Amino acid sequence: MSPLQLGKPTKVPQTYSPQVLVPISRQQQREEIVFDLDSYSCIGVDEWECFELTWLNEIGIPQVAKALISVPADSPQIIESKSMKLYLGSFAFSKIVDREEIRRTIQSDLKGVLNATPNVLITDRNSGTHAQSEAAINLLEVIDSSPTKLDWEQVIASGPDPSLLQLENGEITKTTFLCESFYCLCPVTGQPDQASIQVTYEGTALIPETLLAYFVSYRSTGIFHETVVERIFMDLWSLRPRSLEIRAYFHQRGGIAINPVRRSK
Repeated sequence: MSPLQLGKPTKVPQTYSPQVLVPISRQQQREEIVFDLDSYSCIGVDEWECFELTWLNEIGIPQVAKALISVPADSPQIIESKSMKLYLGSFAFSKIVDREEIRRTIQSDLKGVLNATPNVLITDRNSGTHAQSEAAINLLEVIDSSPTKLDWEQVIASGPDPSLLQLENGEITKTTFLCESFYCLCPVTGQPDQASIQVTYEGTALIPETLLAYFVSYRSTGIFHETVVERIFMDLWSLRPRSLEIRAYFHQRGGIAINPVRRSK
């Protein structure tokens, strides 16, 4: 972890500095949760929303935009988030012809670090972000009607616990669940990360309160965003659904929101 910039005092580069990007091996994170994409018939992307991109045009007038970066889930590396912030910040005093030039530059630089080709889009800062399904169920709203009673303090203390997940005795259904209260910790700094987690699940019906309890069990756990989604996918896939998609919409830190998506093939 020593090359990581998280938790360290740093100075934003005043010139274009692709060398500040720090890769993190996906393999190390996946070994910790015993996960790989092929074993779980899983595909996906990590969707980065970078809100604080700024540079100078050819005559020196500041420009602003949002960078949307999609990193394929099979890339060997991910990028440490603070190093991404420093890298994007290094464009602030650079003269760049247009958005296409900065898009190509970012894509090329990230490709070299990820050992995979990301998709990069430069758009207006006020353009729409993620759209949650109209069919989503807010799990917090169904607690009172659930027959299951849980010791929520014990759930938090337990750490991630897939044994909390329970199925109904019923027919196959397709449901989109939404948990807006997801909370975990940065594994490097210990700072809180909050997110909305959307699960689209087709299979024997899940008891909603048990899915919420499972999410709550992450509340004192240090874990990277990408690993969170892969662990959730792995644990729900063990219930043998016909299809499964997990979308995490993490609140932005440092002007960057990382939104991993994993789905069954």
